[in-house]
Amino acid sequence: MSSMLGHYSAGFTLDTYAHVTTDAQLKAAQTMGSILSRAV
Repeated sequence: MSSMLGHYSAGFTLDTYAHVTTDAQLKAAQTMGSILSRAV
């Protein structure tokens, strides 16, 4: 993927785009927390 994007290394690609994954994980955790709190 990094070469397809023209990046010099996979590490650069991860550093550039890893926040997207982190944000998605946080939103998923918050959504699940909301669902589970209503189930109790």
